[in-house]
Amino acid sequence: MRAMAQHSLHPVIRIAVFIILAGGLSLGSAHALLLALSLVTVTYGITTHISLSPALKMLRRMRWLFLSLLIIYCWFTPEPLYQGEISEEMLPFALPVSMLAWLPPLAGLQEASIRIGSLVTIILAVNLLLQNTPREHLMGAIHWWMQPLRYTGIAHNHLAIRMALVLETVPKVQLLINQALETQQHNANAHDPILTRTSQIASTLYQSVLTQAEQQVCYTMEIPTITSPPAWQWSLPAGLSVALWWVV
Repeated sequence: MRAMAQHSLHPVIRIAVFIILAGGLSLGSAHALLLALSLVTVTYGITTHISLSPALKMLRRMRWLFLSLLIIYCWFTPEPLYQGEISEEMLPFALPVSMLAWLPPLAGLQEASIRIGSLVTIILAVNLLLQNTPREHLMGAIHWWMQPLRYTGIAHNHLAIRMALVLETVPKVQLLINQALETQQHNANAHDPILTRTSQIASTLYQSVLTQAEQQVCYTMEIPTITSPPAWQWSLPAGLSVALWWVV
């Protein structure tokens, strides 16, 4: 672990950079989005072993969230598309003035683009973090960050173990969901209402989870203890914080 910390970016620093990046994107600044997206793109370029497939799957699952954000920001933003008097010659594609009320405002389009782009950038950054950091190193870094909680009386060891169990269980649950969907596609009647098909999927998934829990073998989980990162690496999250503050 010591050699790893000396020759590559320490897992603690990786988590710090990700948190700062996500925090800067949450401010809704177009300049922060461009900076973060540039950094993520460059990182993908210099780490050729990273696969985009998991990120694309996550983006596909969030497509309805993206659509919801687009609708909310574009058609619920209380700002008109144009200011002043409107004539048909001013509108594109020879649209009548009566159609203006149905067009999204420019401010809404801009805000929706920033929010959706920020979420896409965060997902790409999560994919980088998870693929470039072994799970044991990631758990050790999370445990390192939680150490100050012991001064507040919180059992940080138990909290870190629960987070480790969540990270280990999520892929298994995803596999069970895929199996439940495949079972429903083979057995369900195409004429059944969507509520019926959904309840069948939920029932199959529930039974699969119970079976998996009954067959689970008890084991001992150990979270590795990692050393503190080199002092010079703290300049990376500090520099990122300054850069985001500057562009915002």
